[in-house]
Amino acid sequence: PAAMLSVLRERKYLIETFASASLYTPAFNETVFTTFNNLRFRSRGNDAVQRDEACIEDFEKMLQKRNSQKFFSFIFFDNVHGFNLPKDAPHPFKPCTSVNYMNLKNDSDPTEFFNLYKNAVLYADSNIKKVLDLLDKYNIGDNTIVIITADHGQEFNENKLNF
Repeated sequence: PAAMLSVLRERKYLIETFASASLYTPAFNETVFTTFNNLRFRSRGNDAVQRDEACIEDFEKMLQKRNSQKFFSFIFFDNVHGFNLPKDAPHPFKPCTSVNYMNLKNDSDPTEFFNLYKNAVLYADSNIKKVLDLLDKYNIGDNTIVIITADHGQEFNENKLNF
């Protein structure tokens, strides 16, 4: 397992995962969390938006029951990966529409695709704000370290390879 997680476990931290994307692919269950058998490696929901919302709900439930125990949480949102966001979420970047990857060509205009991506990122930012607001709600925001990362960026056919 990751050295940091081993030390946190030795120091009796509550360790929880809230993953919208499966932690089986990539194999986080066999690498970073390899010796943690009691962690949740996938979330309920029919799509990334529902799974991301479930992560936030379950994170709050953990905060409610932790009884001031120190904790480490891994929250892994997935909506940006599939350009998913609710229809009623803000869509300030227009025009935007879903794009069929099979129809992309070197002369395809990436504007609508890129705008959809930016709207999905904006929605992900709102989910991060919900998590930060929960830390403040439970009066631990000033005593918590938050690390925000992403798994990868998105290509918009800049290299003219049709992906």
